[in-house]
Amino acid sequence: MSAEADETGSWGNTLIVGTLAVLGVLAPILLILALALSWGGPITIAFGVLTASIWGGIPLWLTVAGGRAERKDAAREPAEIAKLPALAARRGLSYVESDPDLAGTLNRYWRSRGQASHVLSGRIGNHPVALCWYERTKAGTQLRSLALLIALPVAMPSLEIQPTMARELAPGLRREKVHFEDEKFNDRYVVIPADHSPQAQRYAVDMISQRAIDALLSVKPFFFDIDHEVIRVDGSPILAADEVDKLIDTAVALTRMIDGVPEFAWQQYGSPAESLPGLP
Repeated sequence: MSAEADETGSWGNTLIVGTLAVLGVLAPILLILALALSWGGPITIAFGVLTASIWGGIPLWLTVAGGRAERKDAAREPAEIAKLPALAARRGLSYVESDPDLAGTLNRYWRSRGQASHVLSGRIGNHPVALCWYERTKAGTQLRSLALLIALPVAMPSLEIQPTMARELAPGLRREKVHFEDEKFNDRYVVIPADHSPQAQRYAVDMISQRAIDALLSVKPFFFDIDHEVIRVDGSPILAADEVDKLIDTAVALTRMIDGVPEFAWQQYGSPAESLPGLP
């Protein structure tokens, strides 16, 4: 597919979504005005039909637009996959087309069933790292995305770290967060321990040291979880070399974060780690 065709398809999807958004807002407003001002039967019926058509057709049009985008991504995947061995070598990692052992480990931590393909693995900052294209089934839903796992030296209590914007977009999911002395970090990230206990709050502060904060502030905010023996990250839903490269940058920031954890925190909160097949 040519760049011109890609651009045309992108503009087409944007036009569809933009038009639906405008009509979806205007149509019910005009219908309400027609009813309130008694504009007459034919006009009211026309606006009613328009409103029903727009809101009834939105799922179909979004499906069409999504299908076009998915076909475009699928068409470029072979070219993007061909770039990955060289990218892995440039970043000091190895590349294999698939790894059943890593898939088993991913399935364990993502609580799903799936396959790991286009795997880049190795050590970053002496920490075992693996990232891949992870196609999985969870609760009957098919999911595809890049995934990143980094092994921790010991198993640690659960800790969820998310961008502040995500919390603002989903206020219904608010949970107790931990406040840090670095206000820039507080503005960009929300750190959520497993419970509201003082011990869990203290653990979060000990785990996310100032060195860890500096590492996390070096990249754009992203979601990640500390989940016993690993740090796990859901990456882009697009299989593209530049997205893989960004995920490696994320891995670099996270290994710097691990290096910033004080030794007493590993000893106080850690427990023996289980083996992680698929990680070097």
